Amino acid sequence: MAAATQTQSTESTPNTATSSKGFTGRAGIVVAGTLITGIVAGCILGGGLHSSASPNAAGPAEMATVSSADLSGAAGTLTPQSASALRADAQACRVPLGWMTLTKMPGTQGGTVRIRSGFYLSPAFTVTDAPQRIAIPFPTVYSVGRGQITVEGAATGLQLTLNPTWSAATLQGVSAINVFWNTNKPCG
Repeated sequence: MAAATQTQSTESTPNTATSSKGFTGRAGIVVAGTLITGIVAGCILGGGLHSSASPNAAGPAEMATVSSADLSGAAGTLTPQSASALRADAQACRVPLGWMTLTKMPGTQGGTVRIRSGFYLSPAFTVTDAPQRIAIPFPTVYSVGRGQITVEGAATGLQLTLNPTWSAATLQGVSAINVFWNTNKPCG
């Protein structure tokens, strides 16, 4: 009788082990799925992959509105396919444009970057010692007063003059900038 009991005990142990392994495998899949979902959501909500260097602006930066007098010059920095429509909307005070100045820190090489603002992607700009004032649409509906832009490309010593100035010693990929703007001046 003791041998039968021991046999039953031995037989139930492998079954328990099999059930335990099955549970562990399913739990591992659930944990892995949760981690992957979290990483993907973080990339989407956080603006994508970021540069290895931390930008020096501590909080959100203020974007200025392009004044009515500067709209003609500003349109020259927009993509050719969107310049006329964005300029017309800004002149009619329907959808104003924001602006920033792109430059590089002294003694650095610069590079090439693009600015993404909402669904708009700027032309590529070569980052040089000479400041370049560029216009972009605001990243969200103007009346919201806040949003996020991203800088995409490869550059060293990159600076975007917002308030405060945003800079990155090295940009390789994408870096997000939280921005806000004064919604009381839609026509600059």
